[in-house]
Amino acid sequence: MTTRQFIGDDFELAYAKIFNATVVGGIRDGGKDLKLKAGSISFVQVKASWSGAFEFLRTMLHRKRFIPLCIGEPSNNADEMIRSIVRYGAWIGQDIPRREELLPAVAQIRSLCNG
Repeated sequence: MTTRQFIGDDFELAYAKIFNATVVGGIRDGGKDLKLKAGSISFVQVKASWSGAFEFLRTMLHRKRFIPLCIGEPSNNADEMIRSIVRYGAWIGQDIPRREELLPAVAQIRSLCNG
């Protein structure tokens, strides 16, 4: 396992614990890292950094299929993250620079994917 995979796995586990979700991610997971148990959001993709999220967003644009994202450090408040995902299509952690600019950008990409 590479360091990058290890960090990604740590983030998946952290988000899974807060959301009370099931980890389903892995190679060829189709972007579905976590399965949420209830609510309007079924799956989320977890990325440790904006650069990884950016590459995933490019792939989603190409495929015209949007999967909500959780990027960076999770909040301790699942409801706060869910509200952000519903509004923007993503939760972006406080550790990610320019997060207030990036959230509307993700919402725009979601809109383009859902055409």
